[in-house]
Amino acid sequence: MTPENIAKVKGLVSNDPHITTQRLEAETGVSQARIVHILNNGLSMHKVCAKWVPHKLIAVHKEKRVKLFKQLLEVLKRLQ
Repeated sequence: MTPENIAKVKGLVSNDPHITTQRLEAETGVSQARIVHILNNGLSMHKVCAKWVPHKLIAVHKEKRVKLFKQLLEVLKRLQ
């Protein structure tokens, strides 16, 4: 789990969160087992609905979710 490999995997996942471990292996030359280890332990990411996402949301992500759901509630109230 070198910093170079972590950076490669992070860059590829950032560009395409739906990327498979097989494709990551082909593009980085790192084994699938190491890639899964890098994703889970090095980047704290987990596979959710075929998309790699950060395991913990940062404050900005939480704020965006709250803002989005408030907007959705306003739309629902207008429809009633």
